[in-house]
Amino acid sequence: AHLGRYDESLKAINRSLGLNPESAAALDSKGFVYHRMGRFQEALDWYNKALDLEPTLAEIYLHKAEAQEALALMDQAVESYEMFLELSPNARNAQAVRAKMEALGAVQAVGQSEPPRQRRVDAGSQPPSASLR
Repeated sequence: AHLGRYDESLKAINRSLGLNPESAAALDSKGFVYHRMGRFQEALDWYNKALDLEPTLAEIYLHKAEAQEALALMDQAVESYEMFLELSPNARNAQAVRAKMEALGAVQAVGQSEPPRQRRVDAGSQPPSASLR
């Protein structure tokens, strides 16, 4: 495949990070390269490092959600998609993200005024003690 190009990309990103280790964009780019290589957990780790530095960069939440989805972390992916939409409700791909969330079973109205964690209700969830009866 294009492993040589990925190696070249990682070398360039690492050079950039050597000059500016606090670059959320470079950390996101590094995650994206790992994502393209199919190394989703490593990608997720880099996305999280980028978000630690710049928690308001919507695009990183989108990348993070896609990595979480690839790792079958669907609830976490939905939360990341929600954060993307909260930070960038009018993004050119916002409607596609809403459709993806519906496909994942997150049919709640995203983009409303309430924060995502207050809107989200898991159907059929019970407190842990309910299952012990």
